[in-house]
Amino acid sequence: MLARICCGFMLLTTVFQFTSAQAQITSALDLPVGNGERQVGVERVPNEECRGPTTISPASDGRVAVLDSVNQKILVVDEMQVSEIKLPADLLDPVDLIATESGYVVAGALGDVVLVSPQSEVTARASTTYDPELGSPRFVVKSENQLSLENLAGDQVPVVIENKLLGTFIDQGQIAAASYSFKLEKPTLAVGNSALSTRGFKQTTVASQRRLVDVRMVWATSDHGALIASQETVKAPEEMSFVRLIATDAEGTPITEAYVPELAYSCNTRRPFARLTNGVIVSLLFTKDGKVTVEPLALSKVGTATPLAITRPSDITLIASERDALDRLEQLNGTSAVGLVALQQVTRQSVLKMAREALELRWVMQAKNYSRAEVQNLCSPTANIWHRPPRLNGMLEKTVTGIPYRWGGYASSLNTFKKHLEDGRLAGSDCTCRNGNCVYPGATGLDCSGFVSYAWQTGTYYTTRSLPDAKVSSPVRWENLQPGDIFNKAGSHVRLLESSTIGPAGRFYTVIESAANASCGGVCRKSYSETELMRSGYKPYARLNITL
Repeated sequence: MLARICCGFMLLTTVFQFTSAQAQITSALDLPVGNGERQVGVERVPNEECRGPTTISPASDGRVAVLDSVNQKILVVDEMQVSEIKLPADLLDPVDLIATESGYVVAGALGDVVLVSPQSEVTARASTTYDPELGSPRFVVKSENQLSLENLAGDQVPVVIENKLLGTFIDQGQIAAASYSFKLEKPTLAVGNSALSTRGFKQTTVASQRRLVDVRMVWATSDHGALIASQETVKAPEEMSFVRLIATDAEGTPITEAYVPELAYSCNTRRPFARLTNGVIVSLLFTKDGKVTVEPLALSKVGTATPLAITRPSDITLIASERDALDRLEQLNGTSAVGLVALQQVTRQSVLKMAREALELRWVMQAKNYSRAEVQNLCSPTANIWHRPPRLNGMLEKTVTGIPYRWGGYASSLNTFKKHLEDGRLAGSDCTCRNGNCVYPGATGLDCSGFVSYAWQTGTYYTTRSLPDAKVSSPVRWENLQPGDIFNKAGSHVRLLESSTIGPAGRFYTVIESAANASCGGVCRKSYSETELMRSGYKPYARLNITL
């Protein structure tokens, strides 16, 4: 069974020494999954988005740093040892990191930034004006010791940390990489130009036989060329996405390439690849035997690598236990079968109105909704199956905005949620497991598909497996999406589209969703790029019988 991990406040560093010498990564390294030392956290629960390492980044001496957001730590890995650096518990949902001479700079989903030493000491903090509704932040290296956070609209906010504390960045190739911007000259050709006059080549091109969705410079120097990442798609005979890494020479001419395997994106990792300081390019893979593997990628001459699709049009195949759990969630909410009653006609405006009402609802956290003496605030199925979403901690007798997350939670109207509060139900529960036995009946709130079922006014609860049913919705092409449609990943998570915008790196979508992660903990507004959603395996659908 799988329970949520609650990290403590003690900051420790643990080093697992296999030999006295340090060894750079030259072959595949397995990291066991779990909550203990030298283990990486992965949470796979039916009807909830998979959570695992959010990104990897080059560390010093040819090592790789793995940002473990589940266990709230960084794993620094080479072939001889694994170091653990604990992150502070108040850094919600770590999403990006970068190595410096003095440690690691880590950004949380809300825009907070910390600098932690190899001994897990927080040596600096930076609060920014970052708007989390415009997507998870990513670091942009501006100079030898200057950082910014960038959102999906291309806006950047500075990260202010004293130079003497920050030190210089381990990988100087990230500085030049930030100066390149790519423009699509045609669907299969992108041209990148550098704004710097002193680092690397001025221009490079990326050509493909597939449609280019996004092209980004990962690393660049004047002596050793560059590494470029491109996301590409085909629509016929079936829709598929690919992520290709392209290495260039010092003149910017593409010379070798490799495709990132599908297993790298099976748990919603934002950046599962990195160029290490020794020149090795590695990928993070989520293997089927329960391990997370760091594996070097072999590059081939441009045009000769075998294309590897990372997403396909068919939704994931659910294993029997997960299918049973999804059935159980529907049974608990009184859903007997999909499509027994035709969906009533609704308008897109009414769908968005209901979604925003759940997002903006203000209610007071009474003592009866905050805790019960006989109910332990602990997720340890099946003995303890209620855990308060972290964003509700400390909110006793205070006004809360938005309906909280509750796994398996559904309400046909806001009045139902209000009545649950009046009746003394506990507010929210982010305790999840691989079966239906950890749905606490004495709690109230909405999970991801419960929120969509509410906003779509289906009259009953559907899971992420049944929302794509032909009697509930129909698939739509990405270019035909409209507000009120959804992005669904069967068996995992679903998001409701509110609006779309063209940003500097392509289209991104603002969604309203109910998510269990710490930075959300209920109904919230977030933004995701089209490329990110495609990579993660989301498919767009429109509700049946919906009008303007």
